[in-house]
Amino acid sequence: MSKKKQGMHLLTSIVDRGCGTKLTRYYIEKTLICHTHCVGSGTASSYMLDMLGIDTPEKDVIFSIGPANLVHDIMQEISNNKAAGKVKGGILFSSKLTALNGMVATILQKAATIEEDNEVKYMETNTANTLIMVTINQGYTDEMMQVARSAGAAGGTIIRGRWADGGEMEKLHGMSVQEEREIVFILASNAKRKEIIEAINQDFGITSEAHGIISATAVEYSTKI
Repeated sequence: MSKKKQGMHLLTSIVDRGCGTKLTRYYIEKTLICHTHCVGSGTASSYMLDMLGIDTPEKDVIFSIGPANLVHDIMQEISNNKAAGKVKGGILFSSKLTALNGMVATILQKAATIEEDNEVKYMETNTANTLIMVTINQGYTDEMMQVARSAGAAGGTIIRGRWADGGEMEKLHGMSVQEEREIVFILASNAKRKEIIEAINQDFGITSEAHGIISATAVEYSTKI
């Protein structure tokens, strides 16, 4: 009997600088293998940092994608202090994905047969907006954003990062992903979600030289400031 496919979740981990690498290794040990590692700075006051028991405002930020049950189990282990020494001074949260490259989803589900599927799989969402996240090799972002704008995107926010899967994607599928990556966040109406994603995926998807991992998550509310 074939295993029922799970929904996919985005796990965001924000931890003290220097803990990100150890945490990523822990995730890989637990078979969560799709990660992009960035750096950031917290904005809490010294008083708040002391109250929260956080040592430093400098942060490692890790974006990981995996099956919902696996993400939940990892978060439970960390919450129950079963991952002592792996993480300190931070926060983890997960969100359900409403779109993801078909081949990436298949790899992460550890299917026995992985097809060269360049399609994006969509899940139903009843929210008005969506956050599209594209993790892509450096050097392709400007061209990709031109395509996204032509499909209706108003703009995007770019964050530099690095691929951190310990070579697991290459072991599973022979897919060599460039270590230096860029993450592009595009907030769009749900009505334009598919058109924008399909335009990006056509030239910058996972089977292209850009090796774009395209995902999306629902946005309940948004407003301009």
